[in-house]
Amino acid sequence: MRVRRMKPYVCVDCDYADHFRFQQTRDVDAAAGAWLRCLAHSRAQEQDGIVKAVWARRTFAATFERIDELVAVGLLMVREDGDYELRSYAPRNQTSQMLEQSRTLARERKLAWQAQRAAATSKADKSSPSAPLALVGASTAAVAASKRRTNASPRGDGTVEERGKNAFVPTSTSLSTSISTSTSPSTSPSDPYSVNNNTEIQRGGTGGDDAPPRTLPASERGVSGTFWLRAFTDGVTDHTKRPCTAGRVYVATLERLVTHHAPQRDAPSACTWLREQARAFAAQWEGKHPAKRLTPDGLERWLNDGRQGPPEFGKPRIVQPSVEEWHEDDWSDLGAEVVR
Repeated sequence: MRVRRMKPYVCVDCDYADHFRFQQTRDVDAAAGAWLRCLAHSRAQEQDGIVKAVWARRTFAATFERIDELVAVGLLMVREDGDYELRSYAPRNQTSQMLEQSRTLARERKLAWQAQRAAATSKADKSSPSAPLALVGASTAAVAASKRRTNASPRGDGTVEERGKNAFVPTSTSLSTSISTSTSPSTSPSDPYSVNNNTEIQRGGTGGDDAPPRTLPASERGVSGTFWLRAFTDGVTDHTKRPCTAGRVYVATLERLVTHHAPQRDAPSACTWLREQARAFAAQWEGKHPAKRLTPDGLERWLNDGRQGPPEFGKPRIVQPSVEEWHEDDWSDLGAEVVR
């Protein structure tokens, strides 16, 4: 764990008081404390190991003999201007030049990180589908306003002309979907996997079969997410014969599965595919403890790994045989006497 220190600090050895120069003083504890205080003051003031005589006389007014003793043993040196200088201050403790260099490098690293982040954000903005969605939202609002304004328009003779009430209003998926108002024969009102009982939504890329998969819009996730979860849990339950639940937290995982693995991305086809894959996944991994368990995350990992089954380690080793399989030599191995 990296500890960020906001205040200046000094570096000393743990056994600094055992140095031979401190051992030459009369009171080792007093000399070590006075020397450490001088070191901390010089570092805090960024004086590069210099201790001002004015500060030393005011701080050690009653015990100035400690400063004289430090000078006598060579821990402090008297300068020509009357101040004191700590012996071997740098490079263990940073000087002003070293501090400025460190700050300059920190600023350069921060500027480089900010430039890299700005470039990544700009690249993500250019590749995100936010612009088409914004246009769709604007067109939706315009159509709704136009519909409210033209539902009943006054004619020249004072009568009101009624407009069609079943006019098509585009939604956030209208640009990339084809909607047929005819009801599919295979779709019934009780079908839990149909998005709308009166519409059949066919979703897919706009560049042909070889085009890369398109990111699902937020509206499709919100509408189809519940049906994806239902299809997955039904598939697991079909094999295990036990209830299975999956929360909304797995909607993002199921969205990735539908986007990158499902052959068809319309809700009924995707739900049918999810149910079949979940049933096959449970049949292969039930009781084998998959990495992500029998969850959509586990299904995604299973599909990404090529539908691999659990590893085979040979026949299970029997540590202790059953009572019916014990023999007399087995009892004797435990140190028991066999009575015949």
